[in-house]
Amino acid sequence: MRILLVEDERKIANFIERGLKEEHYIVDVAYDGERGLFLAEINMYDLFILFYLMKNISPHYVIGKIRLSHILQKQ
Repeated sequence: MRILLVEDERKIANFIERGLKEEHYIVDVAYDGERGLFLAEINMYDLFILFYLMKNISPHYVIGKIRLSHILQKQ
């Protein structure tokens, strides 16, 4: 299972990443919403973990863009 983790607090992101990798998940980490959007557009993920309080971009915007890009890819 491949997971995209988007969290702007590096210590928290690294802690969660380590735990997920110990459970044998493949984890990509983005430390801001823009990087998360980029990774979501170029990779396929089974799960997104997106933290609600990000400084540079609304998580609702990120989710909407990810949904739209996946809908367009299927057409």
